[in-house]
Amino acid sequence: MKILIAITTGRPNFKDTLDLIAQNIEQFGHFDQNIINVAINYDCSYLNAPKNSFSYNTEESDLFEKKIYIGKNNVESYIDFMVNNNIDRKIAETLSQSVGYSNKKNLVLIEAIRNNYD
Repeated sequence: MKILIAITTGRPNFKDTLDLIAQNIEQFGHFDQNIINVAINYDCSYLNAPKNSFSYNTEESDLFEKKIYIGKNNVESYIDFMVNNNIDRKIAETLSQSVGYSNKKNLVLIEAIRNNYD
C-alpha cells in the first residue's frame, strides 16, 4: 500500500508527534510492507514561526520514504491541479482553504489524490 500520514500544525513541536507515530509504525513492521510518506501542512502565521522551524529532520523522520511540505507558497500548485482536472478556479480556491484557522486541510486530500495514495 501507498500511505500518506498528514499533520496540520502551526507549532514547530509537531516533530515529537510524528516521531511517536514513526516509532509505532516501525515497531509493527509496517515500513517494510508499505510505502509510507508524511505530509506536513504547516502555518507559520499561527505563532509567527519561521518556515525552517517546520523542517522535519529527526532520526525517525528518515523512516518515511518522502516528506511533503504544504505551506502557503504551495497553494497555487494545488489550485492549478484542480483546475487542470476540470474544477472551476473559484471552487478550487474555496476548496484550498488557504486562509483562516486550520487552513489548507483539503490540500492534504488533494495531495493524496494527485499522487495516488491508497
